[in-house]
Amino acid sequence: MATTIQDLPAELWFMVFRYLSFDELLTSFDSLNTCMQGILSGYIRRNLQLQCCKRTPFQKLCRNHLSKIHQSLEVICFSDNMDCLQQLNVFQQLGYSFDKFVHLRSLSFSHIESMDLLNT
Repeated sequence: MATTIQDLPAELWFMVFRYLSFDELLTSFDSLNTCMQGILSGYIRRNLQLQCCKRTPFQKLCRNHLSKIHQSLEVICFSDNMDCLQQLNVFQQLGYSFDKFVHLRSLSFSHIESMDLLNT
């Protein structure tokens, strides 16, 4: 019996995904096929680490994925360092607020320079 790459369990894919940036994940796996989109959504749901996610992929995530998984998302890490400016602003401008994330267990911020962003 031949095994294909699609036969690999999600847990193994999750291990591979850890070595890729969020930008690389979306670019490489998002539109591959339905099976891979399901695995990728499962990974994002548990590991939304956005520290190195540039603005365009971040906007793509917010527009295409967040609306589908926001109620089951468990972990989010925002950053506003030089490579990924204004993630929190973009997040809020697209109409998201933290009270919509009912299963969120971990919310972290890195390089946020204005506390005003956190108060809205």
